[in-house]
Amino acid sequence: MKTQKMIGAVFVTIFLIILSTCSAEVTGPYFGQTPPGRTPQLFAPHVLDQPGVVIAVTRIAFSPDGNDCFFSGILDAGGQSGTRMFYTQRINDVWTPVELAPFFPGTSCRQPFFSADGQRFYFSSNQNGNADIWEVQRTPEGWGTPERLGEPVNSSDYDGMYTETMDGMIYIESMRPGGRGSIDVWRIDPEEPNQIENLGRPLNSSNDDSDPIISPQGHYLIFGNNYNDLYVTFNQGNRAWSEPVNLNEFCPGINTGGHQEYAPFMTADGRYLFFNRYGVGIHWVENSLPQPDPNGTVTNCMTGNHFKSIQDALVYAQPGDTIEIKPGIYQESLVLDRDVTLTSIDPNDPYYIGGTIIQGDPNDPVITLIQNTDACCLAGLTFRSGSIGIQGTDTQAILYHCRIMDHQSHGIELSDQSHPHLVHCLISANGGSGIVMNPTQGPRPRHCQPTLEDCVIVQNTAGGLVDGEPEIIDCILE
Repeated sequence: MKTQKMIGAVFVTIFLIILSTCSAEVTGPYFGQTPPGRTPQLFAPHVLDQPGVVIAVTRIAFSPDGNDCFFSGILDAGGQSGTRMFYTQRINDVWTPVELAPFFPGTSCRQPFFSADGQRFYFSSNQNGNADIWEVQRTPEGWGTPERLGEPVNSSDYDGMYTETMDGMIYIESMRPGGRGSIDVWRIDPEEPNQIENLGRPLNSSNDDSDPIISPQGHYLIFGNNYNDLYVTFNQGNRAWSEPVNLNEFCPGINTGGHQEYAPFMTADGRYLFFNRYGVGIHWVENSLPQPDPNGTVTNCMTGNHFKSIQDALVYAQPGDTIEIKPGIYQESLVLDRDVTLTSIDPNDPYYIGGTIIQGDPNDPVITLIQNTDACCLAGLTFRSGSIGIQGTDTQAILYHCRIMDHQSHGIELSDQSHPHLVHCLISANGGSGIVMNPTQGPRPRHCQPTLEDCVIVQNTAGGLVDGEPEIIDCILE
């Protein structure tokens, strides 16, 4: 046994010597790499993965100031196996030679993460024979000695991938009892530090839901599902999360289908996303995920969050939320699938009605109302320049003081027994009809039955109303 320990110690010493002498001088932020755009790029090829030293980099993390980098990788020396943790630091713009982190050099270490202030570093390791999460404090002399975190972070089962928000909300992956699948995402609130909570549905599924990384402000969480693709879920407040969607919806090209994408990491400023494409290496890409913007002109009145676009606000909205839109022209085509209210600042004031314009794409409807929009409300807005102004399927939405004008085809197209209620609306100057009401298919077709109250539907190329069984109250029709 003593001989084996001596051999191991000699190997580590030799390995550190080899590692420190084979790294060429590298300068600049992110190892001098040209920042990526919205197409994922291989990150720093042959800078961190070096033949004869590190076969492959598996995960990476940068400190908030960008001057420290820990990464896990697979050794390529001495017949050693398993994942080890490596470290390099930028001093006077020059990156130090890569070192094997001294924490547990002979034990599998992985999943690096820095605290928001950069003074603490977290990783997972099987040093105690079980996968646990460890913390290392920064000291004046460098990084200190790792300490295994206690309960409820660690349990007697597998625990890994620690991530936290700027205000201390902790998220981990764990296989502890009480989960919905093999691996689930769990949360620890700093106000209840002795409790741990499974995030539940819709985030956690019967598959492995792992590799969580939370945005610094806690607005969204990226995670992996079954070690195949990366997904994102948005924080909707009151401990609610949106239905996860494939990350390609916001960041095209991250998930390929032909490779496994995993190990996400986000820079502290939220500007870049890193991830591993299995068999290819670490990639990075500009972060294009929607997030609140303190200077945004669109406000969720329930949460107080501001957004730069209506679509961004909708991503975070829960049923029942009111989204207030300041005057301006918003070049957007929107799909509404939940009961929310979109309103101008004052839906009774002609200034705000005419000045708050949602201008669509000529190839798409400006607003598409689909399932779960029975209590959706559009108030004091102008819709123009789409293929269709508003397209509704099985909806009972309310339109109040809206102007629907200048569309390529119809102002409104309804189908599947839609029963919206339109009050004080102007539908005019559309290339097709004012309102088209398509009956259901089959031997006994059922008609749409909108209620039109104090509406003006005039000067539409193909006429005012087509089909349907509308209830008309004090309207002007042409």
